[in-house]
Amino acid sequence: MYGPSNAIDKSESTCWNSDGIADGDTNISFILAFHRLVIVKEIRAQFQGGFAAEECTLHVAKMSVSNPGEKVEWNELSGIFMEPEDSNEMQRFDLTEESDDNRICELLKISFQSSTDFYGRVTLYKLELWGDEIL
Repeated sequence: MYGPSNAIDKSESTCWNSDGIADGDTNISFILAFHRLVIVKEIRAQFQGGFAAEECTLHVAKMSVSNPGEKVEWNELSGIFMEPEDSNEMQRFDLTEESDDNRICELLKISFQSSTDFYGRVTLYKLELWGDEIL
């Protein structure tokens, strides 16, 4: 009921819940694999109030089809400011401030640097990514 797939299953009764860290410095990551090239445009996230991320950074990566064992090189989307509110509401984050070329990826990593929870836990009920497939 708390695994990562529960954040993207569209169910109202399941969620993803991170492990907590006592000092509140979470630095927890959630990685989405698309298995094809996409250009990301928007993230929509619904946290549980009291367990929301406070600051997030986004990283993208392209995997090598010819060498799948190759180490993934993450590139930060430094032009994106993602600071969720401590709310139960679905929140939208526009990624189009970053250039189109920088947003092309096969993998997207969302890192949560801090949480509104005293123990650093993050609870995510819904996570949606909007964009286009690169053909």
